[in-house]
Amino acid sequence: MEVEFKKASYKNRLFAFAIDLFCMVVTALGLMSSANAISRNFPYYKEANNNINNLQLQSHLYETRKDGTAQLMCDYYNPSTEEEYKELNPQFDEALTTFFSDPQFFDQDDPKSGLYLYNIEKIPEGQTSSTLFIYEDETHQKIIPQESAGAKELYTFYSNVMANNAYKYLINNEIYIKASRTINLNFIFFDLLLPIVLSTTIFELIIPLCFSRGKKTLGKLAFKLSVVDVRGLSCPWPRYLLRFTIFLFLEIIMSVVLFIPLIVSFSMMVFSKRGQSFHDYVCNTYVVEASSSSICKTEEEYIAKHNRDVNFSITKEDVAL
Repeated sequence: MEVEFKKASYKNRLFAFAIDLFCMVVTALGLMSSANAISRNFPYYKEANNNINNLQLQSHLYETRKDGTAQLMCDYYNPSTEEEYKELNPQFDEALTTFFSDPQFFDQDDPKSGLYLYNIEKIPEGQTSSTLFIYEDETHQKIIPQESAGAKELYTFYSNVMANNAYKYLINNEIYIKASRTINLNFIFFDLLLPIVLSTTIFELIIPLCFSRGKKTLGKLAFKLSVVDVRGLSCPWPRYLLRFTIFLFLEIIMSVVLFIPLIVSFSMMVFSKRGQSFHDYVCNTYVVEASSSSICKTEEEYIAKHNRDVNFSITKEDVAL
C-alpha cells in the first residue's frame, strides 16, 4: 500500500523559499556587520592592515584623509585651474621619482628597473624627447618638461603613471601581496561565508529539527509544506542532516561564487516527475503539501493511525505523489 501525499506546487515552494531566503539574508547581513567589526581587532588582521598602510605611506604616492585613511594622490586631488595644475605637478613628479628610487619596491642595482621605468614613461627608450619632456642636456641625465607642455597635460601624464604604473608596482610588492591575501581570506571565510553558514544553519537546520513531524522551515510552515522520506514518513534527522549538508555546500556556498548549482537544483525541481531538487534527489526525500498532524514519524505510528494490520510494513519506496 502506498502512502499518498499531494506534491507541493511550484508556486508554494517558491514562496516558501522566498520567506526562508529573506530571513537568511537579513540575518546574514547582521552577522556580517558583527563579524567585520570583530575581525578588525584580530592581531593578524591589524598586522596586515598596518603593513599595507605603512607601504602606502612609504611609497609617497598617498595623501592622508581627515578620517585617517590613505588615498592615492591622483584620486585625492581634484584641480580645476591652471595654477592648481602648476602647483601639483612638481609634487606629483617628486612623489613618483621618490617611489621609483625606493629599494623597498625596486631593485636599484638593475639598470632596467627603478627610476629607469619612470624615465622611459617620460621619454621612450631610444628617443631624445617626447611631446611633454626633453633631456636637460646632452648627458641625458635629467629629464625636464618641454616649455610648450601645458600644465594640465603634464598633470594628466603624472596621474596616469601613478594610477596605471606606480600603483601596479606597489600592489605587486611581496609584503603588500601577503597582507592583501590575509585581509581577503579573512573577508571570504570570516566576514562572508561564516555568516552565510550560520544563518542558513539556523533557518534550514535548527528550526526544521524543532519540528519532529515534517521538518518545516518558517516558509514551509507558512505554506503547510513538509519533508518526508521515501516511505512517506517524517524525514529522520540523520537523513535531514545529510540533505541540509548537500543543500548548504553545493547549492548555497557554491552559488555565492557561481549560480549554476542553484540553477541545476531548481531545474530538477521543476522538470522532475516528483518535483525533487538536487538535495532531495540525492537523499531520496520529497517536499509535499501536508500539515504536521498528517505526518507520521514511524511505521508503527502509521499502522496504528490507519488501523492497518500489525504485519504491514512500508520499507520500500511507497510514497506516491
